[in-house]
Amino acid sequence: MKAVSISCGNNHSLVLFETDKQQQVLYSVGNKIGSEFAHLGPSEELCENEDLPFREISVFNDRKLDDFLAHWNASITIMNGSKQATENLYVHKLPENKVSKGLLHFFKKGDKWTFIPQEEYEARKSELPALSFAIKCPIEDIA
Repeated sequence: MKAVSISCGNNHSLVLFETDKQQQVLYSVGNKIGSEFAHLGPSEELCENEDLPFREISVFNDRKLDDFLAHWNASITIMNGSKQATENLYVHKLPENKVSKGLLHFFKKGDKWTFIPQEEYEARKSELPALSFAIKCPIEDIA
């Protein structure tokens, strides 16, 4: 294995290695400071051996890392993949197993909530009362 990239934080460092088969392996390097483990990323069980200051972060073994950063008390990774981070970001789950994307208008009439999905807005905007809600980010258990 050869080291291809490194990021040094205040209490730990991250080192990205590449194997002979072009696979990436990420390690966290750090020593115990008081009762805190400064090498962030691996499971706590892997961190219990104080004589071993480096540990493989195996959760990334089947992924391609584009970049990473060891910071003060956190590690940040940027992974390469086929999905976008925004994929299904604004998907609302409505009553009767309906699904809607984008801006969702809703209001309460009597004891019942009424939902107007973005795709129905133009045709139904006259139904909206003076006080109504519109959200883009979903609310869990909205219905």
